[in-house]
Order: sequence, then C-alpha cells, then structure tokens
Amino acid sequence: MKNRKINFIKLGIFLFGISLFFSNCENEVLVEEENSNEKQSIIRRKIAFNNTVHFNKTSPIIKNIKLPKKSNYLSRNIEDENVIVHTDEVQYATYVDTHTYTFKITREFPEYYIENIVLHYNVENDSYDEYLLQYDISAEEFQNIYNGGTRENSKTIITPLNTGTFSNLSSRGTVECDTSCETVDVNCSAGGNHSPGESCSGTPDQQPYQYEFCRTTCRYVEYIDAGDSAGGGGSNTGGGGATDNNPTNNDIITDPLPSNPCENNITGNAGVLNSAGDCINIANTKPCEKITELLNNSYIKDKIQSINNDATFNLDYEKGFNLNDYGNGPIATVNNGNAQETSITVLIDKTNGSSIGFIHTHFNSNKRTSPLFSIEDLRALNAVYQWRKYKQKPLENITVILVSPAGVYAMVIKNYVFFAEEGNNLHTEEFRERRKKYYEEFPKDLNLMPHSDKIEKVVLKQLKKYGVGLFKANDDLSGWNELTLDEQTNNTIPTPCT
Repeated sequence: MKNRKINFIKLGIFLFGISLFFSNCENEVLVEEENSNEKQSIIRRKIAFNNTVHFNKTSPIIKNIKLPKKSNYLSRNIEDENVIVHTDEVQYATYVDTHTYTFKITREFPEYYIENIVLHYNVENDSYDEYLLQYDISAEEFQNIYNGGTRENSKTIITPLNTGTFSNLSSRGTVECDTSCETVDVNCSAGGNHSPGESCSGTPDQQPYQYEFCRTTCRYVEYIDAGDSAGGGGSNTGGGGATDNNPTNNDIITDPLPSNPCENNITGNAGVLNSAGDCINIANTKPCEKITELLNNSYIKDKIQSINNDATFNLDYEKGFNLNDYGNGPIATVNNGNAQETSITVLIDKTNGSSIGFIHTHFNSNKRTSPLFSIEDLRALNAVYQWRKYKQKPLENITVILVSPAGVYAMVIKNYVFFAEEGNNLHTEEFRERRKKYYEEFPKDLNLMPHSDKIEKVVLKQLKKYGVGLFKANDDLSGWNELTLDEQTNNTIPTPCT
C-alpha cells in the first residue's frame, strides 16, 4: 500500500468594500505529494557483465551460447554465423526470487533491429535457461527505443536455446509449450501515478518504466500404447499459474537492449551493424522510390516496352531479360524461354551477387498461364534475394517485373525478415504444399487471362504472407501504383508512388 501525505491548506478570502462586507470563504485544497517509500516490484540495472554478482556462474554459459540451427536456401545455418555476445553493458533485472541478464548480440546475418540473449535464473534447479529474443519493429521504432522513448506492444519472438525446464517430465509423453510476450507499463511507485516517459521525483527504484513480460504455458501430452485404455491426457505444467502480469519465478522479465544504430551508406536509412562491420537494413523503407528509379531509367523502360505488345503475347514462349547491377546501374540481358514452355531459366550471378531480378512475359495460353505472378516467380525472386544477401549487396533494388495482357506488374520485397523466413520454405519439401495453397483460389478455367481482376486479389493475399509488395505500372509507364487489398470490401486499392 502506498503511503501518501496530504496537505490541507485553508485559504481565507476577505473582501472589503465601502458599504459591503463579505465574510471569508474557506476552501480546502488537497495537494498530493510524491512521498512513498514503495519500490517497484522489478528492479533493473545496466552494468558491466564482469561486475555482476553471478559472473562466475553465467560467464561459461555466454562463452558457449548456441543459437538455434536454421537452414536457408544456400545450405548455410546460424551455427556457421559469426555471433558476438556483448558484455560491456548488460541489463540485470531482479524480481520475486529470480533474475534475468539481457545481452546485446551482433550477428553475421541479423534478422531484426533488436536481438538479445536472455539468461533466466531457474530457481527449481539452480541453473540458467537461455533464450533468444527478437523484436519485430520498424527502423523508426528502433531509433526511438535507442533514444529512450516508450514503445507500443510490438511482436516479440522468443526462442529457447536449451532443452527447457519441462523436457524430462515423463518418458511416456511429451510437453507442448507456448511462450508469449507482451509489453507492460509500470507507473511511478512514489505517488502521482506517472506513466513511462513522464517525470517522477522518486528514487531510481521508483521510476516508471516498461518491460517485456514473457510467460510459458505448457501442456503434457501422454503417449497411448496399443491396448491402453487411458485417453490422451493433458495438463498444464508450467507458466507459474498466474493469470495477470504480476511476475512469478517462472516468468521471463527483460527489456529490449538495442545496439547503436548505424546509417547505411547506400540507402541512408538506420540499420544495425553485422559482425563484419556492415550496416544492414532489416526492412525496405523506400519500395516506391526504388521501383520508380528503375522505371525512370529509359534503358529499362525501353526493354519493357519492347515486349509489351500483342505480338509478344501471342507467342508460345516467354520473353524477358535478366537484370544485373555491377555498381553502375542495371544491365538487361536477353533471356527467352523455349517454344511450348511457360517458363524461363533465371540466371543468377553466384560469384559477384550482381543479380537484382528479371523482366519476363506471361503470354496468352490455354495452359493456365497466370496474368500475374506465379509462385515460381516468387521462388526465383527469393533465390535472387538469398544470393544477393549472401554476397552482402544492397537489397532495396531487387525486383521481378511481369509484362502480361493484364498490365505491367512488379514484385518488391518490403519485409526482409518475412521474406527470408517464409521464402526459404519455397526451396524445401514444403514447396508442393505451398504451391497448392497459392493456386487454390485461382479460377479453374484453362485460360486465366480474362480473370486478371480476381487473380490480382488472390496474389495480393499470397504475397503479403511473404512480406512482398505488388506494384502495377500506369498504361503509359509513367509511374507505379502500389496495390493493397481492403480486407473488408475485398477491393484492390491503388496508391500512386510519388
């Protein structure tokens, strides 16, 4: 309970007049002071790691930290990465009977603007559980957090880096766990009810703040042997049992600990340094600008116009160009398909990473040729992206352009994280199932060209899942419109790129 001191001030007001006399009017004014001794339930400190009280126990863990193995299209995985865990400044949080340590990390291939390693003290077995926390935020939010600003409840991804607390509960079953995180605001505990970002005259341990609250809920699933009369059981095994944000020993309390933002020399946008010292952008902040630059290039526009005609659409093969950039602007090289085939072979520069995409046609056909992008086009875009990222080349100018009877379209990557994670599955055994889902809402006709409006909506929904934007050029190629889908009306909304 907060102790509050109330001052009562009596104000006597006397008015004197020549012929009238008013007696004093007495008002009581309540003045609330911040004068509580109550500390916050979570105490946080930023300190050097070698000055922490648990250094001897946690230091060996940090030296041997392993990030989860995650393969990609190039058959590389995170275990091959050069990952640096920074110990010059760590965040220590203590609450209930437990505590956490939060570390900044630098990776060869960063996936989010803020990525932290968190060690959570497990009071049950006197050890530390290890986690990777990743904050799905924009470049602007990253800069704001770094400057000490407050944040909205953004998406937080938490990944256990060890076997976990509940891995050995029973040999007859398994444990299915789900960990969710949310941002919690804590007001000043000195009185005055000041929220994060507002001034509070209390002590450092009474200041308002925000923290990331992660709770794990687990369910035990029992194996059923042949002849076993027991049903498939289920019981809650973890998460502390609390239903509110009052932390327990099982909960993970941390706060995003950002590295210093850098400025990408190529884009000028805020980014994060990777382990090679390069400034990496996580998201494409200027998709309209980059695709407009390409269309404003008269050399590229001429290539598009040369295949944007009925004669090309009445052929029985695709025409197109490979796009490369060796540092002096895009170069288009002719790349045509074979007769009676509805595809082209995209050539990717694996040596220099100069490939930035391709231009191609979809022609009139009774072979279910789509008036918009196919999932095979999306897979080719991901291959270009993966090699360009692997070679540490700028990603903002990657695109695939389609010229069809329905118009001139372009795919541009908007969210690199989504595209890296979801796009990688296009090169695995999952592709067959993803291909089925991509086309399941397409019309069943053999000739798809008359159904371009409907297919446009379907493709918009599919590309959004991969973090890819869809753009359509004006009929005279004077500019682009970014297409989005109104989910309530199911109408396509064109927004001009200016």
